[in-house]
Amino acid sequence: MKRDQDRTSLKRILDLCQEVQQLSDALADGPSPGHRRRLRARHANLLKTLLEVFSGQTESDALPGLFRELGRHHGLDAREMLLLFLLLERRIAGTDAIMEGRELLQLLSESSFDVLQNAALLHGEARLVASGLIRAHLPHSDAALEGEFRISERFYRRVYRRFHERGSPERSTQDVPAYENAVDHYLDLRHLVNLYQKRAALLFPQGYWLDLHPEVSERPEDLDEAIVQVRQVVERREELTSDKLSLPLVALRGEFGLESDEEVIILALLFQELFASSPLLESAELLRLVASSDQDVFKKRSLLTAKSRLLETGIIALDVELDDKQLLAGAYLPEWVSERLLHQVDSPAVIRQDERREFHDYLEGLDSSEDFYRNL
Repeated sequence: MKRDQDRTSLKRILDLCQEVQQLSDALADGPSPGHRRRLRARHANLLKTLLEVFSGQTESDALPGLFRELGRHHGLDAREMLLLFLLLERRIAGTDAIMEGRELLQLLSESSFDVLQNAALLHGEARLVASGLIRAHLPHSDAALEGEFRISERFYRRVYRRFHERGSPERSTQDVPAYENAVDHYLDLRHLVNLYQKRAALLFPQGYWLDLHPEVSERPEDLDEAIVQVRQVVERREELTSDKLSLPLVALRGEFGLESDEEVIILALLFQELFASSPLLESAELLRLVASSDQDVFKKRSLLTAKSRLLETGIIALDVELDDKQLLAGAYLPEWVSERLLHQVDSPAVIRQDERREFHDYLEGLDSSEDFYRNL
């Protein structure tokens, strides 16, 4: 069912992107003023519809799962998702897969001012380019309009494999089991954090993570893909898990509205406390852990500033030695956070009160012991 929904969503979005391209071509042909107004009105409506899909303003399954997770993982906004899909549609359509920046931005924009403003989405340090989702050839750093852009072959092949369900090195999310307990959940999450650590070891070899993973055979882009896939498995298993089993991290996420990067930082500190000699990790190392590029380190800095959610709520504390150098401080989980995350891990299984009542009512309804054994 989920696969059918994803295919339906993908078809709708690609059809809309194709129509955006066709309208742009029609406008370039110099239509009459009246026809031009109608074309521009239709173009504006298409953009509005697509941006609503990408911003989550429509039904939850309007965006295929792969793209939904990629958007969260790379922090893409609605306009960036639209540019990604426009390039993907161009690659699939068989026309020239390479687009000039100005041509691409005109599909997204309704005026010259919009083109200039949206050009920032195609800068070399922008998320789409820095993440490797699209490839850019820029004559110089200020040439977003004159530069050439295309969907990355790696990303295109990933979409193709997912669509045709060709072999993937990671587990499918279609046949994963629910979590049986909190430890089961944490084992998956430790695997996820391990992938983040390996990526950081490759991207930032001057840092701490290379000491943990001195010989990483994967490429950063392979680890990016593995991170997304493992996240999908975890999310699916969480969805399947009964409400009667409270997973500590899920509960903490719900209470504080935690985002994925914040969860990874919390988990890294939790596993540091459990498996390393010191519970402290330098704040800067935690930023590198969740960053997917050099540019991303600067953007992730807000995760551990004084006004960040993690510090303001007290979920993370800093052992500050230099008041003006917060990123050099050691970060750790306060006792209340560790206890909350681990309180169910070593507790014996108990029968909940509501389950006791349900079983009592069931026994009350039996006519005899023969009924009981027959139902077994």
